[in-house]
Amino acid sequence: NTDLPTGYSGRTDKEWVVEMTGTVANVHVEIDISNEKLAGDAAADFKLLLDADGDFTSGASTVSASRFSSNKVTFDDVNFSDGQYFTLATAQTAPGGVGDGLLLWLKADAQAHNSGTTLATDGQTVDNWHDQSTHDFDADDSGGTGPTWDADGINGNPALDFTGSGSGTPLDIPNGILEGGTKTALYTYTVCATDIEQNQTLYWQQSNSTTANRFWFTPHYTGGWSFFDHGTGSLRVVGASGVTLSQPYLFSVKSDGSDMEIKRDGNSVATDTDNGTITETTVNPFYIGYQYNETGTYFDGKIAELIILDHIPTAQEEDQIESYLALKYGITMASMDLKNSNGTVIWDESLNSSYNNDLTGIGRDDLSGFNQKQAKSINSDAIVTMSTQAIAANNSANTTQIGTDASLKCGPIMVVQWQCKLPNYTPILASDSEENGSFRKVER
Repeated sequence: NTDLPTGYSGRTDKEWVVEMTGTVANVHVEIDISNEKLAGDAAADFKLLLDADGDFTSGASTVSASRFSSNKVTFDDVNFSDGQYFTLATAQTAPGGVGDGLLLWLKADAQAHNSGTTLATDGQTVDNWHDQSTHDFDADDSGGTGPTWDADGINGNPALDFTGSGSGTPLDIPNGILEGGTKTALYTYTVCATDIEQNQTLYWQQSNSTTANRFWFTPHYTGGWSFFDHGTGSLRVVGASGVTLSQPYLFSVKSDGSDMEIKRDGNSVATDTDNGTITETTVNPFYIGYQYNETGTYFDGKIAELIILDHIPTAQEEDQIESYLALKYGITMASMDLKNSNGTVIWDESLNSSYNNDLTGIGRDDLSGFNQKQAKSINSDAIVTMSTQAIAANNSANTTQIGTDASLKCGPIMVVQWQCKLPNYTPILASDSEENGSFRKVER
């Protein structure tokens, strides 16, 4: 993501240089992206970047893809120059604009279907949930009963409501997400709420015929623990969850081959120096809301979004992903700047250190697929709702169109947090610049 022009969510880590003798014109180029982990599922998502010095951040020209089929991107009639460098990039939406290593991206506001390709509406069950990454790791109900689609699940955005009682309402990805190989780096970002405390898992996949080797996470297990296993049961990180029932949280869970960590809203829940890794030798489903072959382990709560990377994100990339989720779902993060998909700071935590409660924000960032037209912090003491029009039933029902996202940059975003002072204190927010979302606090 660092060697890219503005407006792209990722590129292959490979680049090529042309050595030409004579004149060669109208070259057809086909690139197989099966193992490249780039976001995008149509020809329009991909560009060939051409540059004279191999630094693609500026001065690069582009060629649009002609076709995309079977994970192969084709460019017709490309005219290269001798000594020219080229690489493949994507402008497809990705969480926080981070497309590199995107293994799985499920979000309740995109292609959660009641039947076939018919979108679920409020109160209907979801029988399939389409993956927004390039891998098409679509989840389905395997002929059972899936979770319920809640149009106003978290901060005016939809969520899938899983019922833990009886036979549960899980979904699964039939062939899993481990891709028949070894996964050393696995990072999860999810916004969810847990309604009960029990032996339940948010997701689970085992790598062979036994349950001893598994990739699984539970935000709030019996006894009030958060668990994350990556490999055998000894490759585990566990800590007190700090969860309040039915309260939404942003969990960030990492395993990079040398360290494991669980974070809740930016606060570290637990760390460990285990070198987690998992190798798939038997194909198994990836379960969402269920622990395989365990009675009473159905997840009871809501899942709004589930993102999994199989590479180590940079600190900047993690900030962008967490910022995207925090703003979208009204979650106040601990001690971090909020950034748009270009990495620009739109809320400076140190500058606004006295205003660190009840975050909420509205705005548009096309590269993240972010279009929040009304918002309220999900904290129980929040009293302010912001909207671009009269308050609607939920974000989707708000019909305002936020201004065009210029050149796929972050559009106008307003972020507000509050400080409480007593007595005779009135905080006033005055816009310095609507385009970059900075605000000035005036104390009276």
